[in-house]
Amino acid sequence: MNTIGLVSCSKTKQKYASKAQELYTSTLFKKALAYAEKHYDKVFILSAKYGLADLNQLLEPYDVTLKNLTYKERHHWGFKVVKGLDERGLLRPGVEIYFHAGALYRVPIITHLHTRRGIKTNTPLQGLGIGKQLAWYKERGF
Repeated sequence: MNTIGLVSCSKTKQKYASKAQELYTSTLFKKALAYAEKHYDKVFILSAKYGLADLNQLLEPYDVTLKNLTYKERHHWGFKVVKGLDERGLLRPGVEIYFHAGALYRVPIITHLHTRRGIKTNTPLQGLGIGKQLAWYKERGF
């Protein structure tokens, strides 16, 4: 495995506990997840509450966003995400991580990845607003 896709959660969710891949209901989330599952070896969801979530991990609905966290709390959240990747044995030279997530979700993780050698990070939708992100996925058949 050489590629990991990280897809950020969305505000819109089911009202009941669900697998992480089914909890989030926004169109952008669904397209990002479908794209990631097709193009990367391993995919995780970045949850503001739960951190790094496996696709089949059962999650309760919540109302938390990284926007409302302090810098220190976001920094700690990013540390927990990187720790989760490390505990799964995924952080090794040659691995590429693809972020399908906004800066609030990317930056705290990338900050902690800078201490890891040989891990490349990619942000294919960086700088695109929601409408342009949706168009980007649509152009690629999602």
